[in-house]
Amino acid sequence: MDFLNLAATSEKIPLIGLGTMGLGGYFLKDSSRDQEYINLIRNGVELGLTFIDTAEVYGAGHTEELIGKAINKKRSKVFLASKFSPEHSSFHQVVKSCEYSLKRLQTDYIDLYQIHWPNYDVPLDEIFFALEVLVKKGKIRFVGVCNFPLSWAKEVLKRIKNPPFCSIQDEFNLLNRTAEKQVISFCQKNQLTFIAYSPLDQGKFKDYKHYKMLEKIAKKYQKSVSQIILRWIINHRNVIAIPKASSLKKTLLPSILKLTVRISNKLIAFLKQRLLMYLQHLYQLLPGAIEKFI
Repeated sequence: MDFLNLAATSEKIPLIGLGTMGLGGYFLKDSSRDQEYINLIRNGVELGLTFIDTAEVYGAGHTEELIGKAINKKRSKVFLASKFSPEHSSFHQVVKSCEYSLKRLQTDYIDLYQIHWPNYDVPLDEIFFALEVLVKKGKIRFVGVCNFPLSWAKEVLKRIKNPPFCSIQDEFNLLNRTAEKQVISFCQKNQLTFIAYSPLDQGKFKDYKHYKMLEKIAKKYQKSVSQIILRWIINHRNVIAIPKASSLKKTLLPSILKLTVRISNKLIAFLKQRLLMYLQHLYQLLPGAIEKFI
């Protein structure tokens, strides 16, 4: 597995991590597959998928409980990222949410603590003061934001010096490339890490109009379509991808380490030749724009 530095820090994180929404329930607790998901997380960590992303809202907290059980003997190997919900954005609620997450995760600290969605009714200064207190107490190490409009991300970068603001998380995949032009470019310019969630579009890429073309490319180069898509995403500088862990069970876990193989010049040439017209139509690209993402 290849690694990059988290933002401008010396902390190394893998280019591919584990997204955990849906493990143990979506917004309600579901215990029906607990052991399966615990084993899945453990197997992922053993394969090098040591960046685990979760949130207090997933499974009404149960997802964090499953992660805690899965990594309790491997905590030092894992970079753990969690999030607090926007309705918990006041000073005391941020601190309380963190304490609850720590208990469920069975750990003394969270590596990256993220604001899940913006709350426009709570001043940024109040939110980040709470995060600064948590950093000073050793409860969290780094701070990130999720689903923030670019204007707010810029405001955070401008106004907040402590704790260290390191990442922006947003949806990014072949079909939804909204973040590419502005947010990812902003991250690259300011040495922030961009965390791409739903990189496989929650499995919907199989319904793409030109999926057969992607299959043809994958077959030609002895890779899966998922590998081709993930490789394209992490080819973007400062970007990591966190596919949903449950989607990796049959399609990616056995071959995830092969993602360290770079897309060859030959494959890039093939993609340019065969997919240029499709991509221009699908994303309304100007001639030559394809050069920016392959």
